[in-house]
Amino acid sequence: MNESKLNPISKDDLQTLSNSELCERMHAVLYTILCESYTDQRAIDSFPSQNIKDFFKSKKIQSLSNEHQRVALRKCYEYLVQDEYLSRISGWINGAIYNENYNENTCWLSPRFQSINCASDHFKITGSAVALERMTDLLHIIETGNPIPHKKNKIQNLQRVVFTTTK
Repeated sequence: MNESKLNPISKDDLQTLSNSELCERMHAVLYTILCESYTDQRAIDSFPSQNIKDFFKSKKIQSLSNEHQRVALRKCYEYLVQDEYLSRISGWINGAIYNENYNENTCWLSPRFQSINCASDHFKITGSAVALERMTDLLHIIETGNPIPHKKNKIQNLQRVVFTTTK
């Protein structure tokens, strides 16, 4: 099994990290989740994943001020963690539904099977909405430096930002 342990870090120490160090720490946390989840390094290496280091190295993010970068990094991390939650529930549900007892001809007749499948769908829809909120906030932060105010509809605000900045 892959073992990757992170050293604990205090909130104060976290605040003193440079943006580059913060990005490395975020990457290490996300990578540790994979290492603790999969026993085969080949699965980790072949599994498509989004990389916060690639995001941080992008021309757009590098062109921002340090504080603006930091806010964007934090929001990107929130989005990637939410994406991990969605992947995790999909894996669990696949194990609960498509296990050794799965029979395509009879399982769909089971209320328990339907309940598990519907709960999975509900979580994925709700989780996807949360991920979309994180992503819209991230896009808004990149453009303005600030998250979308929570009292407003983030989708409508994003449309307003996109259409006013592209004219």
